[in-house]
Amino acid sequence: MKKAIIIITIFVVGAGAAWFFVNDEESIIIPSTNVDERFGFLIGPSSKEIQEVRDIGAGWIRPHPGPFIWGSMQNGSGDGYNFKESDEIVKDAEKYSVRVLATLWPYADWDQVRHSSDKVCKIKGDEFSREFGNFRCNPYEWKAYKGWVSAVVERYDGDGVNDMPGLLSPITHWEVFNEPDLSYNQQFEDFGLKFYTEGPAEYVELLKYTHEAIVAADPNAIVLIAGAASGEDMHLSFYEEVFADESVSDYFDIANIHCISSGDIGSFNVEPYKQLLSQFGISKPIWVTEAEALVGSDSAKNATQIKLSTEKALELGAEKIFFVSRDINNSPGGDKHFDNKEKVEIKIDPTLKGSSKEIYQTIFESL
Repeated sequence: MKKAIIIITIFVVGAGAAWFFVNDEESIIIPSTNVDERFGFLIGPSSKEIQEVRDIGAGWIRPHPGPFIWGSMQNGSGDGYNFKESDEIVKDAEKYSVRVLATLWPYADWDQVRHSSDKVCKIKGDEFSREFGNFRCNPYEWKAYKGWVSAVVERYDGDGVNDMPGLLSPITHWEVFNEPDLSYNQQFEDFGLKFYTEGPAEYVELLKYTHEAIVAADPNAIVLIAGAASGEDMHLSFYEEVFADESVSDYFDIANIHCISSGDIGSFNVEPYKQLLSQFGISKPIWVTEAEALVGSDSAKNATQIKLSTEKALELGAEKIFFVSRDINNSPGGDKHFDNKEKVEIKIDPTLKGSSKEIYQTIFESL
């Protein structure tokens, strides 16, 4: 009979964590590479990508959009939940000893279509239509939505109650949605992505109800507010209205900012976002859950800027940084709508050599 694989986890105080895999069948012990808990990467759904993240040395993954989508896991009100895809992500993360930041998406077409015809929920379609459908409002049936959220959190919280069979590494951090501010001011009609058709007050409502459902299942869970799309006024203005609600601080534990090669690239937008939090007297840890600092087609410049931005973000208090891409040679994600950055003057860091993987490893080690 095939013997089970036992995973022993050894935590090391500090930035890294060491994991060891014991394979009884072959009677060998395979030490993994140390992982740096300060850093993570966005990934698609493949196990190969998770392995690449671990090989680089980062300790976290953020599946994007990921499997935690209401309509993908429940076919209708009162139906059971399908955890197949989410279980696969969790098992692969355990296999490669990285942690999961899970983003919860409140979209189910069967729920969304129940909104009144005068409520603008439907979009023309974008690259995420296959995953989300073409309706982008808050849930219509809050009770059903909260039931799904609680069921998902309960499955992965590791308390021994209704857990995923064989769960070894619980999900402790849950992100409530993604960039609700992205298309709020409609500056870029041709931008394509439209994650949300509602406004700041509605997002506060979504955050509140999702937070309630998360902590009902796991009182120790850590909740992240959705990441702001950038540190520019057109995006932070959405969050000015969110943070103006004095109750909102009760609904999240970690603040969240993105930088897709736009805004204050030098700090991954941590500086303007931190100022906004301070303006409203909000004192929360800050994570950068999408970090990109590509300034053109010159890979040496890109590598140097990524290092500088990472240093500055950490200096300003960012606790974790999730990089958008594992390839520093990609084109800047924001170059379709923001000023070309090819002319940025950067003193090249000569220590950043080799492949993208080697460059990230050098950056992590230098910090």
